[in-house]
Amino acid sequence: MKQALKILVYPLVPVRLRYPKEFWATYAFAQKANAWSSQRLREYQWRRLIETINWAYEHSTYYNRRFCQLHIKPGDIRNYEDYRSNVPILTKEELRNHLESMVALPKKGLEYSTTGGSTGVPVGIYLQKRIADSARDAFDWARFFNKGGYNFKDCVAVLRGRLVGESTHLWDPKRSHLVLSTFDMTESNLHLYVKLLEDYRVQHILAYPSAADALARFVSGNYPKFNENRVIRSMFTSSEVLFPFQKRLIEEALRVKVFDLYGNTEQTSRMATCHYGNYHDFMEYAYSEFLDDEGNAVTSGVARLVSTSFSNPALPLLRYDTGDLVDIDLESTCPCGLAHTTVKSINGRAQEYLIGKSGERISVAALNSHTEAFDNVERFRYIQMKPGEAVIEVIKSKKFTQDDEGKVLEEARVRTKRHVDLSIKYVESIPLTAAGKFSFVVNRIPSEARHVRVSLDPPSAN
Repeated sequence: MKQALKILVYPLVPVRLRYPKEFWATYAFAQKANAWSSQRLREYQWRRLIETINWAYEHSTYYNRRFCQLHIKPGDIRNYEDYRSNVPILTKEELRNHLESMVALPKKGLEYSTTGGSTGVPVGIYLQKRIADSARDAFDWARFFNKGGYNFKDCVAVLRGRLVGESTHLWDPKRSHLVLSTFDMTESNLHLYVKLLEDYRVQHILAYPSAADALARFVSGNYPKFNENRVIRSMFTSSEVLFPFQKRLIEEALRVKVFDLYGNTEQTSRMATCHYGNYHDFMEYAYSEFLDDEGNAVTSGVARLVSTSFSNPALPLLRYDTGDLVDIDLESTCPCGLAHTTVKSINGRAQEYLIGKSGERISVAALNSHTEAFDNVERFRYIQMKPGEAVIEVIKSKKFTQDDEGKVLEEARVRTKRHVDLSIKYVESIPLTAAGKFSFVVNRIPSEARHVRVSLDPPSAN
């Protein structure tokens, strides 16, 4: 129990001092807004949208020039339809090309940051860090962590790609965080991680879905009585797509309730699940649009997520194409009581797909639906070098047999509707990104060779 004593030896930083005053003000506001009606949310969102448009026009050289080129002024935007019709969608390429002229505050005092670069080219942004971080963190606490029973003083384990030096773990006394390395999740280290979770009396886990999945698989095969006393209550996942089969596995093996968060480095739309598993759009944080490939608003099915953020005045992003796909049914309501827009699922990056022989786009959501064919596979991913062909890299479990190879290939062929010729390559490990994340589809086809048939819907698996 020596490990657990560290919790008592290290003094906790008082909760009020962990975050700046801007955080606490936004946190109090977000908690009150949890009880708002749909109409009140829409009224507030519209007011914030108009403020953001005016701010961009008045303080950003790029947007002032852009509005003049379009022969419009903020006063011409009187409703959401005017906004969609008059303001073009901002692409990642345009953000990269015009970043310096888009900044709306003096750069001295701003922080430059980059995205993970899932498309191969990172996107740079400027942040008024104290303001942006406070807004993001406050909404996360009021609408994500608190919903999962996470208290500011609780002990939390973190599996999110943080570097821990030469060790496999470290204790962060400031936040009561037990940080576990996602880069060192070997069998021997996972035995250690299970012991640490018990010794530190961890109450919640923050993790990438892939890391939570790996932990759950290990526990399922080695510790059938893990967390029987339910000391660990919640698993909070984010930063990767959480697939339904992963959520089921994590909840069953670790005996926790899983809550998932969607967000991005650009500080645009943010969404989190409730106890019913539905994502709720943080409508006070950003204005989210759900569009088809032609840019028309849709109310159900798979849609592109285009966002206007309210949280980073240093870099206003109007109608920013996040590159993400979501599954929506805007007419539905959630039993949890939140009036915020309900989203059924996050389907992942629009760039995460395989390309078929005739240009078909097969999304990661279609590929990563788990069946018994993958029961004896530790982890796998798709690597594509040219259209119509892909390699499945597979890490075999100890139970894997030759029969499993045929099952995996046939299941993958069904899910790609035989539009892709597939082969298997067995590997000992699959590398993570520099941030410790897992990429399920690695598409190495040059962008100029990606002649993709335009469609948001994945091929049928039937």
